[in-house]
Amino acid sequence: MNPNDGRERRVWRGDWTDGEKALVMEVLNVMPAADLPAMDKVPLIKVDRMEQSPPEQPPPGDEADPVPAPPVRIWHTLAHFSYHISSPRYGVQEKKEFMVSREALAHSSSKTLAAAKRTIAHEIGHVIEMQQYIATARRVHDAVAAHRTLRAKIDEARLATNGEFQVFGPIQQRVLDFDQRIAAESATGSQLHAEYAAAHRAVGLLLQQQADGETVPAASVSAAKAELTTKQQTWQASEARVKGLSEQRTRYFNQTCTPAKQTYEVKLAALQALERGLPGCGDEHVAAQAALQAVYSAADRRTNRLKNFSAMVTTRNIPATLTVYTAASWPDKPGELYAEAYSVFLLEPKALESYSALLYEYFASGAYRNDAG
Repeated sequence: MNPNDGRERRVWRGDWTDGEKALVMEVLNVMPAADLPAMDKVPLIKVDRMEQSPPEQPPPGDEADPVPAPPVRIWHTLAHFSYHISSPRYGVQEKKEFMVSREALAHSSSKTLAAAKRTIAHEIGHVIEMQQYIATARRVHDAVAAHRTLRAKIDEARLATNGEFQVFGPIQQRVLDFDQRIAAESATGSQLHAEYAAAHRAVGLLLQQQADGETVPAASVSAAKAELTTKQQTWQASEARVKGLSEQRTRYFNQTCTPAKQTYEVKLAALQALERGLPGCGDEHVAAQAALQAVYSAADRRTNRLKNFSAMVTTRNIPATLTVYTAASWPDKPGELYAEAYSVFLLEPKALESYSALLYEYFASGAYRNDAG
């Protein structure tokens, strides 16, 4: 086995020596292939000491945070893995920390070297137990962040659309005003044309009477012709007003209304397109929540992996005395037995089988990855 294999793919923080990195890689390189993704993008942080205990509850996220608090974890003075995720107003804040103290890495004999590896493998066990919780919690928070981001974009687009409508609305109203004025003037013109036509018929009748030899006073004919001329001029003036209003409307519509309408419609289409995306965001959020509930019990603040492990240990009467630490931690902190059994399985499988064939089989068969509720 090459202890340096894959070292360059890891994120190292702190003053790791080549030897210390090699020690960590020895543990990582004996992990089952199915477990390796759990350690992807998990920074390996070397610190001098870890003296303070973390709070039982993770730091608060957004008030509307839809994901329950991560499982409670115990802070060790030698090494510790912590995970927290929240979705504040926009985006997702995720924090993974796999911390190893200088003391945990120190070794001067084969015994202390084995202890250092066990410490690292133990914390990896906690990561493995939380593997599906971390993946599904991220999915839920991504869905929440996507929804919030989309809502923000919709609000912004709605403001932009309303702003354009504030510009376009009065312009559109002025076009309607033109239409009303043209319609009113056209109605007046129709009436004036009817009056002109009547005057034209009256003049024609007088002229016909004269042609037929009837006596028609010249003054009557002159008066009728004058009336006809007046009616014609009045009607034609109305037609000119209709034409002028129509030309003004056309210019205003083409030069002012059409561009404003196009700008408004572009904003409106963008808003409607964003709004059509909301149901998809909602569906993804529901699906993500269902995926989380399938692997994690919010009521117990325990992953299903840990619940299934605890149930197996209890029902099979497997002793929790794998180490002094696990004996003291059981049953209140079953995650410690899970992590410790995982570390022994990785580094000393024969010892685990000797301790408990059932416990060994549970890990050898991959049952420790059982996420079923």
